Amino acid sequence: MFKDARHLLEKMPSRDVHDSIVRWTCLVTKYSRGGWVDEARVLFDIMPERNVVTYNAMLSGYVQSGRLGTLDNCGGKWSALVDCLTLKTKRSAEVQGLYTLFRKMPERNVVSWTAMIGGFAWNGFYREALLLFLEWNGNYETRPNGETFISLVYACARIWLPHLGKQLHAQLIVNN
Repeated sequence: MFKDARHLLEKMPSRDVHDSIVRWTCLVTKYSRGGWVDEARVLFDIMPERNVVTYNAMLSGYVQSGRLGTLDNCGGKWSALVDCLTLKTKRSAEVQGLYTLFRKMPERNVVSWTAMIGGFAWNGFYREALLLFLEWNGNYETRPNGETFISLVYACARIWLPHLGKQLHAQLIVNN
């Protein structure tokens, strides 16, 4: 099935670069969500062009499969995102670069919101993590998950906002 889909994708005529990215991203997303992360990664690696939606689809597949830690050998923006998520960076420029990438994403899901909030919180940008959560919470269809709240409670503890931390903890209990 994997080889057939890839072969078909490579043979399909493309109107432009955007059309090509959309087709490849759809296939990467399908494989990632279907649990075939390794196959999705092969497609991701050979894609002629990628965009933030493609990165998000691939990241989502790794997160859902519990294999986020296996992304260490990736390059470029992907590496910056992984570094941010795995607490390997304390460089302001990298976190701000991720934030710029995050803002350019045409669609955001719970994974991308949580990644950015966690990136802020775990790298010392506590206020930014809380402000981003306030923007997200109630303004979009996606809802925070347990990982989101862990980052938020951590941010509250670091800047000594115990009452807000307790409120967030209560919201987690009510929503999950």
